[in-house]
Amino acid sequence: MIPTKLTKENLSIATIWLFHVSGILGMLYGNSDWFISATPLNLLISFVLLLLNSKGHKRFFPMVFIAFLVGMISEILGVQLGWIFGNYHRSWSHASFRSFDRTSSTTPRFLGF
Repeated sequence: MIPTKLTKENLSIATIWLFHVSGILGMLYGNSDWFISATPLNLLISFVLLLLNSKGHKRFFPMVFIAFLVGMISEILGVQLGWIFGNYHRSWSHASFRSFDRTSSTTPRFLGF
């Protein structure tokens, strides 16, 4: 067996795997309310690890921006028009960010942050 080096990239990958597998198992067999409320923390840690491992590529930030736009547009179309995901209502009872102004839209303007 080839020994694995303990690099920043390998530690980041292991951390993301740990968080995602723990989250899936926790939501299936444990306290799903706690894991759902910890989703913003998981997203923040994943984003920070992505920034730490970006290695300064010039296309990194445009690609992150495009990914954010695609995700936000699909979320808006899914919630407002029922496209993509079908008709559903997002429940905010488990959300940890309760300070969003949802008067103009059921999707917060800064959902990706």
